[in-house]
Amino acid sequence: MGDVFFRELKEASRAVAATKGRARTNGDKALLDTARQITEISFIVRREGLPVMEAYTPKIRDKSIAAMMMYAIDGTSSEILEDICWSKYYASELKGYDALIYMLWLKAILSMQEGEKPVVVCERIKAMIPVEVAGEIDELFETEMNRFVYLEKNGGTAKLVKKLCEESMSPEKGSESYLLMKIASHILTECVDKTALEIMTDGVEDETLAVAMKGFDGPTRKVIFDALPKDRAKQIAGSMEYLGPVLKKHMFEATYTLFDILRKARDEGEIKIEGDLIDIVK
Repeated sequence: MGDVFFRELKEASRAVAATKGRARTNGDKALLDTARQITEISFIVRREGLPVMEAYTPKIRDKSIAAMMMYAIDGTSSEILEDICWSKYYASELKGYDALIYMLWLKAILSMQEGEKPVVVCERIKAMIPVEVAGEIDELFETEMNRFVYLEKNGGTAKLVKKLCEESMSPEKGSESYLLMKIASHILTECVDKTALEIMTDGVEDETLAVAMKGFDGPTRKVIFDALPKDRAKQIAGSMEYLGPVLKKHMFEATYTLFDILRKARDEGEIKIEGDLIDIVK
């Protein structure tokens, strides 16, 4: 498959280089977002094993890429995986950025399937994208490496979930911040069910959820962790610990994002929320 890969990579790279204006800006952003996801997953797979990748499939909008992940998780050989994925590639008639993103995922998943280290996975995808975007991958890699090393030194993520569920609330007791987070905690533990919590957490990025949870008390964190898939719960716990102290402004903004999702779901009739306290947290 090597000749096919390099031929298609060359064709996609030419199309990307010829893209101008807003389309180029949006395309480069999509490449960087893809690199960020791949970098993060490569470290988690290194730490937890290939099956952990399944927790990420719901976040992948492109169903063919999500399927690609599942093939690897299910133990499909690399030869068969490549054959299936290239068939889908040609059937979809992918061009430009879409083609390049597809190939980034294919190369990364095959690398992870072979047990390659995150640094190798990252170097592989870095070599495939425009220089101006590739330069930012080094920073992404360093961030994930620091988090990986930190967690390895502190017993991994499994113990962190329990630890974080035993901590007290972050804002100083008696402060306005404390009152706001107390109300938010009450709503999440007493006024909504697990379905609402799942809708809330599914609709938010990991970093936003981690920042918001920094402000909640242990029991509230536990309720949220219990609503998450096991592997994502570990990832959020690791992010919370690695983040360290966060600014109140950022904590509030993240919390408001969670409650915006809940209000929208309530207004659209997807969930029911007891009382009207939720309208205060905004």
